[in-house]
Amino acid sequence: MTMTVEIKEKRETFTPGDWHVQHLSLPHSRKLPYLIINDDVHSVARVCQGQDARLIAAAPEMHRLLERIANDDLGLVENAVECAMDAREILAKVEGGGA
Repeated sequence: MTMTVEIKEKRETFTPGDWHVQHLSLPHSRKLPYLIINDDVHSVARVCQGQDARLIAAAPEMHRLLERIANDDLGLVENAVECAMDAREILAKVEGGGA
């Protein structure tokens, strides 16, 4: 039995660009002090916890890495070290130790 997989070109269906966290210290921002924005400074989300904001902000990078792994774009075996390094960098950002 053979399985045929058809891969269609997909476009991102979420807010484009890398996402970044901004901490708002304005009085009216106390309930949701963390703002996630994209490179064009468009708002993506607002949350109350910094760790949630970092996780949400890492979503586009995680998506790109998962697509690379799923599609084996670069040859996973040959680039396993690069993928692992990218994954560690994303995790560091989510955990608060990255850029």
